[in-house]
Parts: sequence; C-alpha cells; structure tokens
Amino acid sequence: MVKDLDKFFSQVEACGNPELILLRSIELKLLKDKFINKLDKGRILDLGCGGGLVAEILFNKKIDYGLDNDRLVLKKARKRGIYKRVILADAREMPLKNGVCEGVFSNCVLEHIKELDVVLKEVNRVLKKNGLLVFTSLTDEFKKYSILGNWKTYTVFRDRKLDHYHGYSLKRWREKLLKHGFKIVDYYYYFSQTTTRWWDFLMLWSWWMNKVGIKLDFWIYRKFIYRKFLKAKAVGPEGAMIGILAKKI
Repeated sequence: MVKDLDKFFSQVEACGNPELILLRSIELKLLKDKFINKLDKGRILDLGCGGGLVAEILFNKKIDYGLDNDRLVLKKARKRGIYKRVILADAREMPLKNGVCEGVFSNCVLEHIKELDVVLKEVNRVLKKNGLLVFTSLTDEFKKYSILGNWKTYTVFRDRKLDHYHGYSLKRWREKLLKHGFKIVDYYYYFSQTTTRWWDFLMLWSWWMNKVGIKLDFWIYRKFIYRKFLKAKAVGPEGAMIGILAKKI
C-alpha cells in the first residue's frame, strides 16, 4: 500500500501537465498497491523507462535495466540513478541475453508501439521461464469514454496526437499474450468514464492555455482536482485503462 499519500502525490506532480499528473496519480498508486511487490526478486527491466521518474516512485531499490529509444530522456534517467544500467535501444531488438530477467515492467508504453507482436516476442525472449510481465495500457473503452463521446474525428485526432496504436479488451490481451507465451495471472481496470473525461478536459485545457500563454493549468489541478483522486481505486469490470500481471509459460 502507498503509506504516505501526500509524499507520493508530490512526487507524481513532477510529471508536469495536470492531465499527466491525474493519470500517473491513479495508475502508479494502483501499481504500487497491487503488482510492484511481485517484482521484488531478480533482475528487472523497465521497458520504455523514459527519465526514470516512474521507477523512482514505484520501486524501493535500483532497477537492473532501464531501456528507451530516446537519447534525451535517458540522460535524465542516468542522472536520477535509479537504474544500474541504462540502455539506448529499440524494444524490437533489445541488446540483452536470452532469459536474463526475472521481471519486465512497462508503464503506458505498449500502446505507443506499432509493431507490438515483435516487442512481446522480445520480452518473452529476455525473460526466464515463469518470469513476470507487469504493464499498463489502454483498453478499447478509451475511445468510447472521450469527452466528445465516440466522435470519430476527435478520437482519431487524439490518437494521432498521442501516438496511440492499440487499445485492447481483456479478451484480446489474453489472446495476444498467449500467442507470445504468456498467461495472465491477474488484472484490474482503472480510469472510469468520468475520470477519463476529466483527463480529456485537462488535456484540452492545458493545450489551449499553452497556446494563449496562460499558466493556470497546474493551479486548476491543485485547486479543484488533487484531493478528488487521493484515494483512487480500481474501477470494476471495465475501464479505459488496464493493469496486467502475466507470467511466461
């Protein structure tokens, strides 16, 4: 469990924009509550590690590998010091030996990878037998929960803006993971329709505020939204986002 919520949220606020703070506030709290303790043994790979902020918030130890294809964000990861080794590489061809990891962690990355099957095959390769894959991603409900409803023009624009290639149902995830040698052990949904529309509003609001040069977006988050999500929970049988714990079989 997240013991010190105020400290946790102060860390999350380093994410920057209110919509990203909102997303990370919920998903990182749930990950820490539910799945991160499963990755407490052996070598861990953070796939799509970015600047390392997420790993720093979630883990109470150094992570063995942080891998990303963005040279600039990896400079931040090195400075943060959360990884034993920082790797500049493409997830489709990772410079790691077969079966070198006991766990792979990936937060909100897989939906941004067009050739997902190739990446899942690589993840299977670098994991030992019975190794764990913990990740979060979009579901097929994400588009339906838009603030503008299921208006295709807007959802297509949003997907292009955010580089979203995939949004799968639990059934589709089961099939895809099984195809690549994984079995889902546990899962949960998060981001209800109401929360997703809040996120959508904040994204559009921040975009507009930046366009006109007004810096009120962070103040609005702190004033009206911050406390609302301090006790965020999984949302039940469906949601715009999903957290999955899978095992290599």
